Amino acid sequence: MRTEWKQPFYFDLDGTLVDSAGGISTSINHAIDAVGCSSPIRDWRAFIGPPLNRMLRHALPALSDASVAEITKAFRTHYDTVGLFETVLYPGVMQTLASLADRGHPIFIATNKPQFAAEAIVRHLELWPFISRVVGGDFIVKARDQQKPSKADRVEFLVA
Repeated sequence: MRTEWKQPFYFDLDGTLVDSAGGISTSINHAIDAVGCSSPIRDWRAFIGPPLNRMLRHALPALSDASVAEITKAFRTHYDTVGLFETVLYPGVMQTLASLADRGHPIFIATNKPQFAAEAIVRHLELWPFISRVVGGDFIVKARDQQKPSKADRVEFLVA
């Protein structure tokens, strides 16, 4: 009997499978307020994408390095306990992942999001039954002592 090889599927998390912009915006606003800074920006959707420190630098160039560091720390605390739970699946994602998994395709997630948050979102949205492995932005740093692995590095790590 011949076993057919199934093509694996690799997905990004944010902006591909899930919309995390609401929770990210909530956590940025909370962090800015918590450290006593102010911002005319309340909806951060247009800025989301790069790492938080670069995003803050782009959106609020007058912030000091110390303020960026404080906001980043406050953001991470809030996001990891509150904001990530505001993440929602895009329509059709659950059905698509279920269909691929039912057909025997391994499904991997390679994301820039930290490993803890990525796994928490996958768990919260009940995607684990379909996902073979998640590799977050800090996973390879720990596994290979790389400073800034790219998304391609993450996929390569999954393939190896």
